[in-house]
Amino acid sequence: MLMPETIAALQRGTAQGIGWLFFMDFKSGPQWAWSGTGPLTTADGRVWQGVGDVLSVSGGEYAVGSESGNMQITVRAKRDSLSDPVMRAVARSESEIYGRSCFAAIQFFDRNMQCTDRYQIYFIGFMDQATAKVSAGEREIVLNVESPLMFLAHHPVEFYSDRDQRLRDVDDGSFKHVSATRTKQIQWPVFN
Repeated sequence: MLMPETIAALQRGTAQGIGWLFFMDFKSGPQWAWSGTGPLTTADGRVWQGVGDVLSVSGGEYAVGSESGNMQITVRAKRDSLSDPVMRAVARSESEIYGRSCFAAIQFFDRNMQCTDRYQIYFIGFMDQATAKVSAGEREIVLNVESPLMFLAHHPVEFYSDRDQRLRDVDDGSFKHVSATRTKQIQWPVFN
């Protein structure tokens, strides 16, 4: 993580700011948002749309020897900012978000809100599910983002059936009788 401009500014005693950047690759199109106001152009030329302080992030920690973490991106706004159609869309959003890539990054700024160095990725993963909550004056959407490491520890869910095996190899009939043996008692070995 080399950040020569940021380190030099800190050594000079120049005030530094920090902002969150969020990339969400929705099925309908990617969204580039940041936690400030107005558009922001980063060192790579990408323009991020400011959403103010309605976005927050939690989780995303990785510790040696622990489980892979996940991250939650929360959108919290006044009741009139998140309309009923938006909340209903979140409730039906599985096809729009599930398995799509997402990342959160941090970006440092100088006094004039100009980006110093490139942004640094904080967490990268795949969007899992979104939940919506409604209270008296606020509405909240929580987007769960799973780590790609989450899937390394688990074998895919499999059933040992002829149908599953034939999906892998149409000529493999080795599981042809497996489903019939599920409830059958088999004595092994059989001596005649």
